[in-house]
Order: sequence, then C-alpha cells, then structure tokens
Amino acid sequence: MPILNLHDRARRDAVALITAAGQRLTYRDLSRLTDRSRHVFECRDKALVAVFSDRDAGSVTAYLASLSLGHACAFFGAVPAAAQNALIAAYQPEFVVGAGAGPDGYAAAGVLPGGAAVYRRTRASEGAIFADLALLLATSGSTGSPKVVRLSRANLDANAAAIACALGIGPAERAITSLPLSHSYGLSVLNSHLAAGASVVVCPDRVLSSGFWRTVATSGVTSFAGVPTAYELLRARNFDPGRYRSLRTMTQAGGRLSGDLIGHYAELMERTGGFFWVMYGQTEATARISCLPPGHRGAHPGSVGRVIPGGDLRVEDQDGRPLPDGQPGQIVYHGPNVMLGYARSRADLADGDQLGGRLATGDLGYLRDGYLYLTGRAKRITKILGYRVELDQVEMAFSAAGPARAVAGPGENIVVFAERPGERHEAIRCQLAAQLGFPPGALTVRPVDAIPVTRTGKVDYGALARLAGVPHAS
Repeated sequence: MPILNLHDRARRDAVALITAAGQRLTYRDLSRLTDRSRHVFECRDKALVAVFSDRDAGSVTAYLASLSLGHACAFFGAVPAAAQNALIAAYQPEFVVGAGAGPDGYAAAGVLPGGAAVYRRTRASEGAIFADLALLLATSGSTGSPKVVRLSRANLDANAAAIACALGIGPAERAITSLPLSHSYGLSVLNSHLAAGASVVVCPDRVLSSGFWRTVATSGVTSFAGVPTAYELLRARNFDPGRYRSLRTMTQAGGRLSGDLIGHYAELMERTGGFFWVMYGQTEATARISCLPPGHRGAHPGSVGRVIPGGDLRVEDQDGRPLPDGQPGQIVYHGPNVMLGYARSRADLADGDQLGGRLATGDLGYLRDGYLYLTGRAKRITKILGYRVELDQVEMAFSAAGPARAVAGPGENIVVFAERPGERHEAIRCQLAAQLGFPPGALTVRPVDAIPVTRTGKVDYGALARLAGVPHAS
C-alpha cells in the first residue's frame, strides 16, 4: 500500500485533496500536478528539497514530487526566518520551497501549482545523500534545533499501510490537516489516507478557530487527529462532536491524555455512533507504534493499545534484558518503520541505516496481555530527598483538576504550572506530597494563563522550565 499510488486506475476519479479554496483534486489531478512539478526539481544526482511551507497544496505537491523523483524531502514547515536560515546552512538543500523572497545563495527555479516558489542552490552542496533517504522531520523535542530524524521510503510506506490497516481507513474516509504536515503525526494522516485511496482536506486554519470547524462541516470531514493540548482546549470550550454529522472518528497521539479526558471524548463519540482512538508513537518510528481500539478501552483502561501490524513491542531493563508482564522498564520497538538514524548536518545525510529496525524509545512502561501502558519518560525523572519521582505521574495527579504540567525546579523541588489553580489543586498538592514522602514545600503550584506549546501543539517544557527558574533548560 504505497503512498504514491496515484496512478491506480481504480481510484483515479476519486477525490484525493480538497484545498483551502474548496478545489477538489482527484487522484488523477494530483498525479498530473506532481508530474508537472517534477521538472522544477530535476537534478542529475539525488537532491534535498527543503519545504518551508505547511498545510497548503504547494507543500503537499513539493513533498510528493520530491518522493516521486527519488529525492529526499526535508519537511521543516513554517519556521521563523532565523531558524530557516540555520537549517539551510546546516543541510545545504539543493532546492528550497516557500522561503519568501528566497534565501541567499539561491536563484528562482519556478513556481508550483498553488503559487509556492521554488529556489535552486547556485553552487554544489557538500556531501552526498544516502540512496534510501526519503524524508527529514524534526523530532518533537527539538524545535529550533537542526536535529532531525532520517526516514526511508520503506519507513513511510510501512507505517502508512500499518496505520490504514489498524484504523480501518478506507476510500470513504476524509481527514483534515488539524496538525502541521511537518509534524510526524500530521504527515502520517496524509500518508495513510493517500495510501488507502481516501481523501484529505488541506486547511491552514487553527483547530480552535471557527473557520476550521466550518470547513469540517462543509467538507464532509470524517476524522480528526489531535494532540493532548488540543483536546484539553476543546473541552474547555465545551466542544461537542455531535454538531458535525460527518465526523465519526477522533484519534489522539503526541503525548499522554488523562483518563478523564479519554473517557469524556469516548462517551461523546459513542453518543454519535463514532469512535475515539488512543494511540502512541514517535517521530523516530515514522509516526505511530500502537493503538487502542475504542471497544478495548473498558477492559484495558489506561492502555495505549497493541502494537501496529508488522511491529513488535518489548519492555527491557537497564541491561537490555526482557521483562515479564506487568514489570515496568524501557519500551523497545522493532519494526519496518524505525528510522535510519538522526542527522544534524549535511554530512549526516550520507549515513545508512544505523538502527536495523530497533528503537529504544526512551519511554517507560509495561506490557500486560499484549497491551502497552506508559508510565513516563526516562528523561522526565527527578530526585527529591534521594527518591526518584516521575514528573509525568505528578502531572496525571493534577490533571483531575484541569490543565497542569510539571517540571523539575532549581534545587530539589517540583513546580506544577496550572491554569486557574484553586482549592482542589492545593488538596492534590498536599495529598501527593504526603504520598511521595517529601515536605509539601518541595512541591509548588504556580498559575499560568495558558500552558505554552510548541508550533506543533506539544507542551513546551523548555519554556516552563525557564519560568520555574531553570534558565538553560531545553
């Protein structure tokens, strides 16, 4: 089930994309647009195409055209000018898409359908590109950093097929770009729907805008994908999926959603005959690793589901030995969607597969009857009076009172940032401090107008750490 199955005669008249202007592009139309764009990216050797636009027809066309030519696409999205210049300097792309007036050292090469400008590097880049490299994506925790994940075409096709199979995506499904395409979760929505012969609405509006939900209603959108912060904000605005007749699937990944919110959205979707899917994944695994079917939530509360088709999950101790059911350790994933490795500069693009399909996720959890349960991140652990404390567990305790996030403060203390903290937060603070066995003063709650998030919608823990008084946090 390849992503670029655009020439399939059985689907050529089916709608593939609906643009922001309301234009409906069939698979035949999309194939023709991709073919027409190929000449702009023609190059004797394998090239790197850096895309600095997002959630528009031009960025989708640039992505598909670069894949069809066998080039590598660096999907950086709409980043600030300083970050864009730093990424161009680090990776020396042969082509740059959507870079405003054009970066220094590049000349105009053409315009893609939809108006996206393409610029070509005026001198040769220093460093070859590995033959199987297809995509570069920033990791969720490295916004503003040149560190990216290197993915192959096989990674993309394997994960798209696995997601389409696990979620039962068929030709009748229609997703919307509720997340940036430069985000692995957002791009996987596009990939899995194109692989399944379904359609995607390319909408640049933010999820909380009235324009976004107007598009959902008028375009017949059947599925919505969101990260935890999006679902928290939607609940605060009394969002009701029942207002949108076509919407029958909501999926969640990109972090842990509280059990209270999972139950809330599952109940809302059940009322309309729809489904709410909880999933887990990483950019390093192309996108997703496991998913929990809606009907399994009652028997496996708190789980993020079973491994996707074609993958294998294990939990290991610090020495790499497998642990039995119910015993927590590091989550290790094996599968055809595991990245080739990381890159930080052009020189790294010549590297081959460095992981061999095995990914030590850095996440902590346990397995029970094949279902995965997350307990935290290896890096999200601090020590208070010599005791190890998982910050994710602290967050989960406070989430019952509303949006809250925890970081390690300066010295031996934990700072919880909460929106509109009140008496309930104070009660949780005292109870949790007593439960963990350290003085209440080692756990503080501070008000914040809104939990800061990165441009991909994930919690900006670096910003929170700086607010807590840890100035060099990243």
